[in-house]
Amino acid sequence: MAFSYYEIYITCQRALSSIGFPYGADEDAAHIISWLELNKLNGIKKFSKFLTKKNIKYNGKFKLNEIYSKDNINLKKTSLLMKGPGLFDYLSQKIEKKDKITIILKQCIDPIFLIPLIYKLGKKKVFINSFWLENNTVIEIKTSNNNMIIKKIINKFNINKNELVLNISKKKINSKIKTKKIHYQINEKNIQKRLSVSIKPNKKDWELVSFFANKTFVPESKESRSKGAGGGDDND
Repeated sequence: MAFSYYEIYITCQRALSSIGFPYGADEDAAHIISWLELNKLNGIKKFSKFLTKKNIKYNGKFKLNEIYSKDNINLKKTSLLMKGPGLFDYLSQKIEKKDKITIILKQCIDPIFLIPLIYKLGKKKVFINSFWLENNTVIEIKTSNNNMIIKKIINKFNINKNELVLNISKKKINSKIKTKKIHYQINEKNIQKRLSVSIKPNKKDWELVSFFANKTFVPESKESRSKGAGGGDDND
């Protein structure tokens, strides 16, 4: 079972549409999931876990006057598939006017969904350093000049569960994790290389995503066929 990046993307987009993501938001979230899967960061697995949640309701809007408390943003356990794109659009505009931004995301339940957005923002000639706690391990994401480095280390910092620290600067940021060990590295060269080969998501996770994606198809009937939906050919 292998698919192209586009097949992964379009299936994820349809699945997101089936659970209420509006047009545009479904594209942004599908890009996040597909990018993670392309770069072997379990995007489909994370998405399938998201789909198993009950009563999913899209909530991607920010009311900045309500959620800001100094440099903190309380996500209230809303998925970054919903909140992430809008947040980074805002931060992208804000860093154009400031030399440095430090934000702490509280009640952040799925920080991995920020990785593609961090990489994208890093293309704007800014330095980004982000870290969060995962199973008593600090995950650090460091991005500059189209190059992303992911590190892991035992937690020796004052980082709480479901909390993500995000630093964006026009000047180089010194790493807070003093280790030479790199867990993973992503850059344009290896992204292009991965785009040229098939992607093989986990079968069970892919079947769940496909199940939701198939809900967007119109069932074939005489009425739907007369309106142009369903199968058929030029002789119908």
